[in-house]
Amino acid sequence: MTVADIVEHFLCRADWVNRETTVDRDGSCYWAGIQRAEDAGHPVIRVNHGTSEEPGMVALTEYINANLPGLHAEHLPHGSTFRLVGAETQ
Repeated sequence: MTVADIVEHFLCRADWVNRETTVDRDGSCYWAGIQRAEDAGHPVIRVNHGTSEEPGMVALTEYINANLPGLHAEHLPHGSTFRLVGAETQ
């Protein structure tokens, strides 16, 4: 399902008018879907794939350490791979 498909689906539902759609960049590789959502006033939160999975990796690390004796897991933070450039906003 593309971002355009997701946006089209939610724009057709009155109960979703004031909600946002969250996608990772793998699911929004083309700018048109994001632009269509913006044009329609539908907010889209676009995050890096690794960033979107990080909370789950933290939870998995904690689960392994708490439930699998003799096995140790260490979470290696992904962090953001993006750097914002340009003028700062007030």
